[in-house]
Amino acid sequence: MALKEIEKSKDGTTKLIFDDGYHCVIIPQKNGKKTLCVSSQVGCAMGCEFCLTAKMGFMRNLTSEEIVEQFEEALKYLQAEDVISKQRTKSDLGYAHNHITAMVYMGMGEPLNNYSNVEKSIEYLHEQYSYPYRKITVSTSGIVPAMKKFIQKDWKVHLALSFHSPFQETRDFLMPYLSKWKIPELVEVCNSYSDKFRDKIMVEYIMIKGLTDREEDLEKLLDLGFVNMTNFNLIPLNGHMDLHGKRFYASDDETCDRFRVTLMNNGFKCFVRRNMGEDIDAACGMLNSPEENIATKNS
Repeated sequence: MALKEIEKSKDGTTKLIFDDGYHCVIIPQKNGKKTLCVSSQVGCAMGCEFCLTAKMGFMRNLTSEEIVEQFEEALKYLQAEDVISKQRTKSDLGYAHNHITAMVYMGMGEPLNNYSNVEKSIEYLHEQYSYPYRKITVSTSGIVPAMKKFIQKDWKVHLALSFHSPFQETRDFLMPYLSKWKIPELVEVCNSYSDKFRDKIMVEYIMIKGLTDREEDLEKLLDLGFVNMTNFNLIPLNGHMDLHGKRFYASDDETCDRFRVTLMNNGFKCFVRRNMGEDIDAACGMLNSPEENIATKNS
């Protein structure tokens, strides 16, 4: 597929739009670093209530070549096509990871529902671009069998879990197609990752006012048994969400900070994600087709 369009946010975030309707996003970080967020599917089958991609439904898996193409088009946009590969010498050219300093499979789709092509794309980038495994993160909504398979790999690719509520009933409301895998199973597999690789797993937690940010949510979260190596990433809801006849909004800054401080005081690493690219619909959970974008904005 070909690159169709490029949109740039006022905060420097850049969205590359491909002609089959999927996107990747270049996110500026501190000290000139850049994170590339790639898609693994066109649409998504998981039906998460807070995610606009879910409103598209599932269309198809991306091939490994299409995933790699997102990486290569991002290098072209950054004017960094000439990077080291197996055919080139280190003395002649720079490294791809000097231009794209982190790569996250957090765009459209559930990466572990496209396991084979995600795996192939990671191996290709590692072999052809000398891209380090440790600079790659794969995010899943919680496909337990595929998470266990992922952990069996010898690579040290980071794993992130979209968790979002410590209460099973609330999580099932938010993520209805994940209800077959229960919270204790998710905690166990996360701890297995940390135990094998002696490294943190990232637990992504959406902050929704009155739904996931209550005192009882925080107390329950602390009581689930995540090992202290766990890294919590608190993500304020982008826009609003309608669920069972009620409209929900993001938690306020004070509540997010209270969660962060409490988790850190209990031995966890924790940070609040700063939303980037909202004005071009490139923030977390906002990637969708242009047609779906229009419908959502007019609703």
